[in-house]
Amino acid sequence: MPSEMSASDQQFSGLDVNQVARNMRHMDDASVAEMVGGAYREPVLDEVFRRMAEHVDPQKAAGVDTLVRFEIEGAPDGGVDQYDVHFHAGSCRTSREPLGDPVAILRLGPVEFMRMVLGGVSGLTLFERGQLTVDGDLEVAGSLRSLFAIPG
Repeated sequence: MPSEMSASDQQFSGLDVNQVARNMRHMDDASVAEMVGGAYREPVLDEVFRRMAEHVDPQKAAGVDTLVRFEIEGAPDGGVDQYDVHFHAGSCRTSREPLGDPVAILRLGPVEFMRMVLGGVSGLTLFERGQLTVDGDLEVAGSLRSLFAIPG
């Protein structure tokens, strides 16, 4: 029986993540905003979170058992897009649906989020600039980047 592909899988199946990451690092904020705005917002964010599981470093995440929530501001309805990321036994699972009570909630805009996940800027820098807020465990929030092998 053939496996079903989500719209995101079909749309991005042939994408070279490393090339996209390299290209986005050189895009200005307005171009990134256009890419993660409007009709592209949901499929782009869904794909980023879907691929997190592929880029988690199993050795670095081996002893981690925690749940964090990302709230990406600026949704078309004026709200946020919420994604939970649960780290357990060297892997991670992501979901748009709540997976439980997060130890940290990270809130930031879509451009800042893309810059952070692609390695263009650290969460600490965004936090210091006031572009990232964290409710909950700052230590967990600050250690997230170290759990991934960032493409590009």
